[in-house]
Amino acid sequence: MADKFKEILWNLMPEQKAKCLEDLNRVLLKHGAKGTSTISGSVSHQLTPDDLKHARIGADVRRGGASAAEESWALATVRERNIKLARKYLKDRPGSDLSDSELKKQVSVNNGGPRSRSAAIEAVNDGLRRLKNK
Repeated sequence: MADKFKEILWNLMPEQKAKCLEDLNRVLLKHGAKGTSTISGSVSHQLTPDDLKHARIGADVRRGGASAAEESWALATVRERNIKLARKYLKDRPGSDLSDSELKKQVSVNNGGPRSRSAAIEAVNDGLRRLKNK
């Protein structure tokens, strides 16, 4: 609910935002809302346009942090898959009559990797690079 309220405030026109802040400040004063720190604990806080701007920046940062964590997890999953494909490729390579690129594609397709030839080759090559760096 609070997020919807913030989104409404963020999307108001400047003159509407000023009136809304004025109303919010009137309500805060009426109900005796005080500051949250020890310094401002006895002083009523007056909302300003900067408060809305800082709240929006904070929300964007939190939203960005969550998506970055999701991307990081997805990348880690892909890395592990590529390493698994590289190990399978190294295991199958000595006895195979196929070319390196064809074997990489076959290993990738048969073990849950990318199905296109170029993506499969890149996935196996990425896994081989990561194995060498371990």
